[in-house]
Amino acid sequence: MPSADFLGTAEPAFDNQFMVYFTALPTLTPFYVNSINLPTMTWGEAKSSYFITERKFATGATVDDAKMDVKDFVEVNTAAAVWAWFLSVGNPTAGTLNSPSAYKSSGMIILTDGRGNPLNTWTLTGAWPKVVSFGSLKQATGGSGGIIEVSITIAVDRIDLG
Repeated sequence: MPSADFLGTAEPAFDNQFMVYFTALPTLTPFYVNSINLPTMTWGEAKSSYFITERKFATGATVDDAKMDVKDFVEVNTAAAVWAWFLSVGNPTAGTLNSPSAYKSSGMIILTDGRGNPLNTWTLTGAWPKVVSFGSLKQATGGSGGIIEVSITIAVDRIDLG
């Protein structure tokens, strides 16, 4: 469990903290993330000749992926749930893909003041795990084994502020 859940008045407050929720992982989120890039949104461009000049027009919009690194540590159960969500996209061994309704999720990125008070919110639509990395396995002593760090690249159809 991330240490942010146990912040007390004697502990220093973070300047900002980011929490990420996914409907595909209702029992495991929020994730407290160390860093996450908000997806870049871009309009496509079409050009047309107009007499001796050129005019530009907007075409379809695209939304880039978001990469997030889960803060502190993640227990093995969380890593297993993220892996199951990743495999809900399809079976790479069998060469099959599932319907988007089987793996796409809604999500929410919440910027807080470090004590849990929301400052800003972004809503993700059509989110799914494109890349999952579980870091390195390390030998541990004193009952602290089984801790895994997780990085996830999330493909996003749409992002809305507020």
